[in-house]
Amino acid sequence: MTFHFHPLPHFRDQKEVTAQMADLKFGEEIELDKGLSTPEYGVLVHGMFMDGFRWDEKEMVLTDSIKGIMNSPLCMFNMEPKMDFVPDEADYIAPLYKTSARAGVLSTTGH
Repeated sequence: MTFHFHPLPHFRDQKEVTAQMADLKFGEEIELDKGLSTPEYGVLVHGMFMDGFRWDEKEMVLTDSIKGIMNSPLCMFNMEPKMDFVPDEADYIAPLYKTSARAGVLSTTGH
């Protein structure tokens, strides 16, 4: 199984998400989620950052970093699971790290 990543025109302030989640009770949703359409398949992912480039929210593409900003937030994505998905050759395929350290054993694969 692979994933087809669908970028969405939404950004999340992680401090605000954390603050709203602290007061959340079972069965409730945070204010930031109200009005978001839920995808039919997959999950919505947020809180990722990029190093060395940024997301252009107007054009919905990757572009050069802004001078002085090392890590730029990435927009929300719908990660849609697909069997035997082959991405378009024009798509940028990037590794995803859980931390800024790019060394050691990967917890997802054990390599």
